[in-house]
Amino acid sequence: MTMSRTLTLAVALLATGIASCAKNAPQPPSTFPIRGEVVRIDLSPARVTLSHGAVPGFMDAMTMAFELKDSSVISTLRIGDSLAAILNVQGSRTWLDSVTVFRHDTTASR
Repeated sequence: MTMSRTLTLAVALLATGIASCAKNAPQPPSTFPIRGEVVRIDLSPARVTLSHGAVPGFMDAMTMAFELKDSSVISTLRIGDSLAAILNVQGSRTWLDSVTVFRHDTTASR
């Protein structure tokens, strides 16, 4: 094999390897605003079940459990509270962050 063919083959293999690594790199999560009413609270793992409205571009209105990125939020929640958050979706994993809780008297807390 000539030097130029060897170099060409080496460059082609390197390019293929780089492209393969790029496909396997974790993608950042997709994010969606979400609002809902707290219908259940689970302490371990820190999870809240919301009756939520439609999440445009992702899902219809439903009742669903979500993991909380910041588990300390659990201590601020009560059944019946409303909340607004950012829903993060990465593959089959979902979680909430940037949670704002609204009490029945409509005051906000973080």
